[in-house]
Amino acid sequence: MSFLNSVHSLTRSILFTLGLGVLSWLLMQVIHECGHVLAALLAGGTVVHVDLHPLRISETIVRPKPHPLFIIWAGPIFGCLLPSLIWLAIRCVKNSSEFVLRFFAGFCLIANGAYLGSGILDPVGDAFDLVQLGTSRWLLGLFGLATLVMGIWLWEGIFRHLGFVRQSRPISWQQVIAVWALLTTLVLAELSFQEPVPQSEKASTVVFCRWKSGFVQFSASESQLDGPGIDMVLEHG
Repeated sequence: MSFLNSVHSLTRSILFTLGLGVLSWLLMQVIHECGHVLAALLAGGTVVHVDLHPLRISETIVRPKPHPLFIIWAGPIFGCLLPSLIWLAIRCVKNSSEFVLRFFAGFCLIANGAYLGSGILDPVGDAFDLVQLGTSRWLLGLFGLATLVMGIWLWEGIFRHLGFVRQSRPISWQQVIAVWALLTTLVLAELSFQEPVPQSEKASTVVFCRWKSGFVQFSASESQLDGPGIDMVLEHG
């Protein structure tokens, strides 16, 4: 009987942690993109599209993009700051769900830190844009290192709260159902409210990907992309 109880407890812990991890990933992207959107609005830019599809990496398209450094940095900084502040607020009132928000805050710090910190070797996404705008790769590395350390520090002892350590409080089926219900709701919401990329942006996205691969940066309309000029530019890129 004790063995079966241990198996059931471990199953609940695995299901809860898996659901919490995926939920944290999706919410982290939402908060990250909120940072870009808020900065774009403050800088006077126009948010053309926000991609939050659960099966894609999130993206915010701003046209025009005034103060691009401010807009790009706002994503990871806001993505680290807001979850940490929410966790601190809940910790002050000593709520029993504090460990969930501590897990989420640590996840956001680690994810955003790894995202920008990768820029020291192989920048992608925001890190790539920052490097192209003149940001030092070492600055990206320092940001990544600092947030990674803070995220790991927040995760210290977290497995005890997730029920993976003996003599720890086990995860209940109610908690498992709650986290998967939240995850399902978020996925359905993202799928329901997801709008297609504007037709005018599809062309620029193709060109931007080719430029990232080592070609050239330029702006072109969809009609220009169908013309002979594109072949000449890419051939000499």
